[in-house]
Amino acid sequence: MRMPIANILSLYNELTDEERASIVTSLSIHLDKPLQMTASELSDLSQDELNVVDQALQAFINTKAEFPDILDVYDRINVPIDEEAKS
Repeated sequence: MRMPIANILSLYNELTDEERASIVTSLSIHLDKPLQMTASELSDLSQDELNVVDQALQAFINTKAEFPDILDVYDRINVPIDEEAKS
């Protein structure tokens, strides 16, 4: 298993089921192809695509760590957000 794949799977396993579904949907749209987070499926991706997946997961996890209640932060600073985004 290539190192980026091992890293991607490790990062992916840190997410909740809801977060996993969200990130897979977003990345599938971005990559314009269905994405499954398994070693065999990830091995079919190009190095550039693996980098995108890895960086997206890292950014998501870092944001979650720094701002665990991001929607509450938006509410406190009175930034209007779409109510559907809260659910």
